[in-house]
Parts: sequence; C-alpha cells; structure tokens
Amino acid sequence: MGPLPSKELYERPALHDKWEAIYRDDRLLTRADDALMDRILSVIKPKPGSLFLDAGCGVGDHTIRLIKRGYQCVGVDISEAILERARIRSTAHGIDSATYVSAPLEKLPFDEGHFDHIHCRGVLMHVPDWQTALTELCRVLKPGGGIVVVEGNDRSIEHRLVQMIRTFRHNKSERRRTDGGDEFWAAVDGYPCVVRVARVSSILSMLPGFELRAILPASLVGIGRVPSFCRPLATQVNRMYLSAHMPWSWSKGVAIVAVKGVI
Repeated sequence: MGPLPSKELYERPALHDKWEAIYRDDRLLTRADDALMDRILSVIKPKPGSLFLDAGCGVGDHTIRLIKRGYQCVGVDISEAILERARIRSTAHGIDSATYVSAPLEKLPFDEGHFDHIHCRGVLMHVPDWQTALTELCRVLKPGGGIVVVEGNDRSIEHRLVQMIRTFRHNKSERRRTDGGDEFWAAVDGYPCVVRVARVSSILSMLPGFELRAILPASLVGIGRVPSFCRPLATQVNRMYLSAHMPWSWSKGVAIVAVKGVI
C-alpha cells in the first residue's frame, strides 16, 4: 500500500454510504452532536457572523450546524462527489449561504489568516501527512481565532481494550506505531486507507504559539464499533459523559480546543 491517500477512494459513494449509515440522520446522535458543538462554541466564544472553515466537511452536517447557529461557514473536502451531497443537504435544510470547496487539507486554496475559526472533526485520522494538514489549518486561521480538532485518543479505555483483543485474533488491518499515534492501514476496494488513533501530545506539539483552552471528551464509546441495536445506548452514554465533565483521557474521542496567539 502506498503512503498517500487516494482521492479516488473518497469519491466512491459506497464508503460515504457506510459512514452516513453509522453517523448521520439519527435523532439521538444529532442531539449528541449538537451538545458537543455547543460545548465547543462555549469555549471559543465566536462573535456572531464569524467565518468558520469546516475542514473535511463530508456531507456538510457540521457546516449546517454552524450556519444554523448564526455563523458563516465554508466546507472543504477532498471529494467533489460528497460535496454535491453536502450542497443538496444544505438546500434541504433551507440553507443557501453555505460554500463548499473541493481541496486536500494539505494544500488549502485560501490566504493566510482567512478564517476566524477552524472546525476539523474526525478527519486528520484519515490523512497520512496529518502534520502538513494541521499546519495548513493553522496557516489559514486568523490570530486570536479558535481551532477545534476532534480526533481519536490513544490513551482511551476503548483503544486499550481493542489492542488487547487484537493480540488474540487475526486482523485485517496493519498496525503501525508512529509519533502521531497508532495507525491502522487496510485496503478498501483496493485503495490504501488509514485510521489513526491520535497521541494528543503530538497534536498539541503542532500548535506552537497557541493557547490550549480545553480538551473535551467527544465520545467515550465509538458507536461504529458496537452493533446497530446498541448504538442508541452508546450515544446516550457518550452524551452523559460529556455533560458530566468526565476526564477526557478515558474518552475514545477528544475535542482539542486552542486559540492562535496574536502576533
């Protein structure tokens, strides 16, 4: 498998259909996502009308969520096919102000300091050169602006349990330990695909000059790992864990919230 992600992979509808079946259009999950977004926004305190970049926006759920809260938002994704779904979805929500741009996060077509705030949820984990992508996100962020990075957490209870289980079974993915966390590589329809469980300290090391405002628990349990009939319960557990202000270190997913220093 090659070292770079394939744009062709992320243009394939079947991959997005699988993700959407798990993470979209579920009433309980929508409420949990709303709660997490509101908690994040309470930390960075954006001004009304602030311009957000939703990096790796997919079908535009979080882009729509931000616009409904009174902000401007540009959604960026490597897949033009998924952006067409995002445009249709925005229209269905009565939103005509969303802008969607197809571009890799490693080479964003925006000027330095273009955005007031950056939102990047569950995306860097699929980018082999995540350091370059994160550097680009920092570049297009204005001084004083907030960046939100939601990623997996290699200190979590779930990750430790999964690694124990992997020692006793045949695994389809190849595990690679890196400075950025544990990477799991597999072929999807013949294309290389990576999922990274991040080392939080490595992400923080890529934010020099930023003030860390919070690390929030985004999800104690990964709903993609549980059977479909258990997902409502897992979603409720995740929502209660966030509202109870429990330790982020136990959480499968974490939201890192930081503010770029004023030069």
